[in-house]
Amino acid sequence: MKALLIIAAVIFCLLMLKPWVRIIYDDGEFCLKAGLLCFWKQIIPKKRKKVNPKDYTPKAIRRRREKELKKAAKEKRRAEKEAAKKAKVEEKPEEPKKKKSLDDIMPLIHLIMRVLKIVVKKLNVYLDFRIYRLWLSVASREPDKTAVMYGAVSGAVSGLLAFMSEHGRIRYKAPKGYDAVYVEADFLAQKPRAKVDIMVSLRVWQILSLVISAAFTFLAGWIKTTKQQPKEISTNI
Repeated sequence: MKALLIIAAVIFCLLMLKPWVRIIYDDGEFCLKAGLLCFWKQIIPKKRKKVNPKDYTPKAIRRRREKELKKAAKEKRRAEKEAAKKAKVEEKPEEPKKKKSLDDIMPLIHLIMRVLKIVVKKLNVYLDFRIYRLWLSVASREPDKTAVMYGAVSGAVSGLLAFMSEHGRIRYKAPKGYDAVYVEADFLAQKPRAKVDIMVSLRVWQILSLVISAAFTFLAGWIKTTKQQPKEISTNI
């Protein structure tokens, strides 16, 4: 009994884990990170590997050269095999393939749209947004343009926040003593500045729910369409 309780507790903890993606922009530098708990990996930009002096010894260079030669030989043999297969296929007369019409593809398009609607509907409930920074400083060389840009940017930010609140839950996690969202018009500067730090996350059980719902809807729709096709052909005959 204890073993079952431990297994159930472990499964529950795994399902409650929350993978996240963090989008960071700081005055021209863009960064995209993905992680789980305290573990994370930088996706964009990729970190440069440190130069290891051991990789440039005569022995290491010789090994790399041998690997490259072996790889080139394998690719050459593969290309020769593919060329031989193509030659055999060309000798046999090919049967003309029937082109699929739009009527044949439409059921699949409708099915994909139905799956996307279900996924989007669930995402609207599951998505969790955390805004650490959304600081925008509007500026230009001309003060009147700065004022117009400030109005446009303020409207865009309010629209973005409304969209995020409609399609998920927003939490503000600004540094102590600062506002998470801040838009200003800087009439002394000549270039706009921005600092953005937003995290988007989903729990593991929510991801599984999305995958299962999408797969079940697709399979049920696919079975339904395949059952209807023979009936339509028989009625046409």
